[in-house]
Amino acid sequence: MERALAAGERLQFNRPLEALGQTSGYVRIERMSGSSKFVAYGVLNDAVTSDGSYVPFSGGPWP
Repeated sequence: MERALAAGERLQFNRPLEALGQTSGYVRIERMSGSSKFVAYGVLNDAVTSDGSYVPFSGGPWP
């Protein structure tokens, strides 16, 4: 799944693996143009309690 964002735009995917029939995976985020810094993070929601767990960017280097 590929998406381009405008400056200042945010994007949230809900249940991105469900349509693929998967239960685990990873995300690759890359700058397609421009030179500004950006921030990426994830949130995993517990299926029972709906509590969210913050998942920080890992890998690098930071853009």
